[in-house]
Amino acid sequence: MHDLTTTLPSPGTSSRAQRMLLITLAAALLAPLLLVWAPDQAGGQSLPGRYEFRALSFRAIDETGADWAGSDEIYLKTWDHTRNSYGSGHNRTSTYSGVDTGESRTIKSTEQCIAATQAIVDKNSNGNLNGSQGDTWTCKSGNPGIGTIDATVKLYEQETFGDQTLGTKHIKLSAPELAQLMPNKGDFNVRTERFTNNGTYDVVFVIQRTQ
Repeated sequence: MHDLTTTLPSPGTSSRAQRMLLITLAAALLAPLLLVWAPDQAGGQSLPGRYEFRALSFRAIDETGADWAGSDEIYLKTWDHTRNSYGSGHNRTSTYSGVDTGESRTIKSTEQCIAATQAIVDKNSNGNLNGSQGDTWTCKSGNPGIGTIDATVKLYEQETFGDQTLGTKHIKLSAPELAQLMPNKGDFNVRTERFTNNGTYDVVFVIQRTQ
């Protein structure tokens, strides 16, 4: 705490000098508050960006094997690396049956969220959510999202003896990249990723800024 009696000018000092000194003192006292309340220039937000990441749907460009040999049974597995390391903390959608070339499926709203996930039903209480076993989830509210996106998505075709991996995508976006794509709360970015391995599928994702 400064002793104002030693820093304020004497009665003989000019009024202009007194005003300049008071302005300087006021600016020094208010500077921390201005740093706290100043908006983020990139996004016009007073808080860092937060984001949700969802898988919305998929389309069979070319189903696995010959078209006459039967339909595909498709599901997705996702890992949010901001929450857990690869190989744990994964989500698995239900299996979407009877998929033929040219057909699309919308992923259930209770199975779409990749990050930041919040369980609705977790039957095993282990964080590995499985839609085929009745687990459901959503994206977090209240403390929405995270500041970056870092996730792995795998597409599978279910088989009686060993499921086929139809492709793997690692989707990673830094905080500056996300802020450039979505400068304001409510902005969203839709992206389509192609998975190809003994079949070709397009999967549609959306990232939305929640803060």
